[in-house]
Amino acid sequence: NLYALYLLQNGSAQELAALADTQGIDVMLKEIIKLQNGKSSGVLLADYDSLVKGYELLKEGKIEQAHAELDKIPLTSPVRQTALALKHYGGNK
Repeated sequence: NLYALYLLQNGSAQELAALADTQGIDVMLKEIIKLQNGKSSGVLLADYDSLVKGYELLKEGKIEQAHAELDKIPLTSPVRQTALALKHYGGNK
């Protein structure tokens, strides 16, 4: 994953394309690499957007709305655990 981060900063488009298909790289890092190459499905971005909206709603004290927004994130999403933590701790930490 460290090498992937290095290539993300310094690699060519071809190196990044090859890296995006490599096994053993973190799922979120693969999505970032795909975004860098303009090839994302947008699924992660939608999940991340829901995470940010949920957090903002928590900061405003709109707990029920925040939970509804965070519940939009699928169980299989890489950001699901973060969403569950936000729901549990209420965004206060």
